[in-house]
Amino acid sequence: MTKSILTVLTMLSLSALVGCGGAGQTNYGDEEFTISLRGFVGPDHNQQSERYLRETQKLTGWPNLYVVHEENGSALLWGKYRNIEAAQDDLKTAKAWKTPIKEAQPPYAKTAMIVPIPGLDNYGPPEMNLLNAKGYYTMMVAVFMDSPAENIYGHRKSAVEYCQTLRKKGWDAYYVHNNARSCVTIGTFEKTALRTRKRPALFGSGIGTEIGLQPFIEVNDIVDPKMMKIKRDFPNLLVNGKVERIVVVAVEGPSQGREVALPSESCPIIIPQRGENAGIPAAGSGNP
Repeated sequence: MTKSILTVLTMLSLSALVGCGGAGQTNYGDEEFTISLRGFVGPDHNQQSERYLRETQKLTGWPNLYVVHEENGSALLWGKYRNIEAAQDDLKTAKAWKTPIKEAQPPYAKTAMIVPIPGLDNYGPPEMNLLNAKGYYTMMVAVFMDSPAENIYGHRKSAVEYCQTLRKKGWDAYYVHNNARSCVTIGTFEKTALRTRKRPALFGSGIGTEIGLQPFIEVNDIVDPKMMKIKRDFPNLLVNGKVERIVVVAVEGPSQGREVALPSESCPIIIPQRGENAGIPAAGSGNP
């Protein structure tokens, strides 16, 4: 019995798919999205999806149809697109298409939808994938994001290329992706690389102190010499290759309590485990 495509896509892990039909499966470039026509589950999901692929190819002549297979389900997909807007015309075509059978309902009217291309979370050499790294912390030094306004696409590809550049220079660099952004990190470290301390929290009008309380927050300081060196050599967090300035309220120093524009900083992050949604901090995030 065929379940909704949403159910199938939830079950399909976005692992690298090899030999599953379609041209150029391992070279995504700046293409991020595809159209999922239908999902299949059950013991014969492989055969069902392949049959739908053959019949749809024969009846429509659509290029770039392909299927992906996982242990618990398969999906029939069409095309690769730089962004959601670029896929809209083909999505309308897919939903409206009818088979030659008289009075038959359009087979993909209720199931066709635009989804991220399966496998993109593993785009890049596996030995550089942060999800395969050992340790607890790593140092985030760059973030890449798509920016349609600037005609910037392919954040995964940009991150992998920067990671490869750093590796050639001798740095132990890694990449990690999610749908919104990719980041590049350097090094792997145990929990002892950071030391937690408390400092007074910043509140307005003496809240807390006026009743005899002194609120504190926890701050993580780098104590590992190797991580310190990375921080010195890569003090700023690059965002699409540039140093961005962010407006923050100073919590220490002569500007305490006032808004200041500071360059985004590199910072330690916790290494995500495989199977987790990689929680890549936004640009300008501080220490964990």
